[in-house]
Amino acid sequence: MINIKSKKGAEIALNTIIIAIIVLVVLVIIIAFFAGGASSVIDKIKSILSGKTEGQDMALAVQNCQEYCETAKQLKTANPDNPNLVRNSAYCTKWVKLDYSPKDGSADKTNRPDGKNDFVRYYCSSTNKDLNADSTYVGQDALAVGCSIDCGTGR
Repeated sequence: MINIKSKKGAEIALNTIIIAIIVLVVLVIIIAFFAGGASSVIDKIKSILSGKTEGQDMALAVQNCQEYCETAKQLKTANPDNPNLVRNSAYCTKWVKLDYSPKDGSADKTNRPDGKNDFVRYYCSSTNKDLNADSTYVGQDALAVGCSIDCGTGR
């Protein structure tokens, strides 16, 4: 029968594991620094710290809109007598910021004459209820993702 009264062996192993994890993290950072080039790593750090608002990727925005469309179709099927559920769905109300034109790494902004340049709002649907609701807001556009949902009527 073996009687283990001392747990120092377990503590050493735990400390060794923690140190090994820290060493691996540092090693990965060093490899990323040299493999990616110092300038690209520094540029990424600057873009994170500068607070620049990047637009969402167009392909990702379209994919999200297609998923929102499927959800709106399910709402329409499950609740045919309540078009407000569809009108208030993400497909009909959500907008995204995109870096569409020019491709400068930041989300597109409006060019308002009063100088209040807001982000351009790209909606999923061209029949979006909010698309023309505010006539003073310049800079609304639609991705016009194909969907059988009419956001104006909710049908």
